[in-house]
Amino acid sequence: MGKKLKILVLTATLTCFASSFVSAETIATDTFIQSDTNDKVKQASYSDELITKDGFRYQVNSDETITITGYEGNETEISIPNEIDGKSVTSIGNMAFLDCSNLSEINIPEGITSIGDYAFHNCSSLSEIKIPESVTSIGDCAFSSCSSLSEINIPEGVTSIGYYAFHNCSSLRKINISKGVTSIGDCAFSGCSSLSEINIPEGVTSIGKFAFYNCSSLR
Repeated sequence: MGKKLKILVLTATLTCFASSFVSAETIATDTFIQSDTNDKVKQASYSDELITKDGFRYQVNSDETITITGYEGNETEISIPNEIDGKSVTSIGNMAFLDCSNLSEINIPEGITSIGDYAFHNCSSLSEIKIPESVTSIGDCAFSSCSSLSEINIPEGVTSIGYYAFHNCSSLRKINISKGVTSIGDCAFSGCSSLSEINIPEGVTSIGKFAFYNCSSLR
């Protein structure tokens, strides 16, 4: 009886410890995202921004390519242009569509190679987005808190999935990760509580801490 009681006490102690650790990690996650967002706001000030008639803000890079830096239109379904004034659009900048909560569908054209940090963070109505095969880089928190997004396909050109990239995408049910991906960042899919199907290719050699934390539908 005494031995059994000791085991129960030890189990309860370990459970409390684990619960405290997870709570601390959750708080740390929220703190990281908030402070990092503030830093990105300071960094994402483009002095030479221009704007298209459709409401896309952009800047011309030194190599004469275009980075989309923001959106000021009112449409709920948009297509990012593949060129502006004869110059190719090659990237979506940090925080370009941050908090665009009315956007429900975005078409990203072939030719885009990078999606910046927080590019679509908190686009809470976004339910459909196709990442083209030309994309090679998905930034930290790029799609975090896109709570209506249900399925995502990571193209073959992408080699790494950034920290918190799909954090708190609570409606995300299915993820297809291509064989080109070799690393998955910390908390990349944490809080994806509806996630029930994911394929991790053999080429993945690194999976970050808490990458799938609180993915309660995974079996």
